[in-house]
Amino acid sequence: MCMPNPSFFDKRMIDKSLDFIEKKLDEGLNVLVHCNEGFSRSPSICLLYLLKHGKIKGDTLDDCITEFMKLYPEYAPGIGIKGFLENYWKYYLPDIH
Repeated sequence: MCMPNPSFFDKRMIDKSLDFIEKKLDEGLNVLVHCNEGFSRSPSICLLYLLKHGKIKGDTLDDCITEFMKLYPEYAPGIGIKGFLENYWKYYLPDIH
């Protein structure tokens, strides 16, 4: 199901997801991030996690997506999550925290 509007994605929800991933990885556990089809929402959360931790870099969101697609070529962000990324991706850069 495609969420066509960025407002469907609450930044607090995304931040909680990223915190959970980080906490569980720090505990030595594996983490599976999933959504309905695995093309849009869950890979976008993974992209933000990698961006936040300096594993994906780029001067623009499109640069970051290009880098991420080397890891996950099936990535196809829907309109809503892509809008969220456009609005907030810079917040997740390591230097901005």
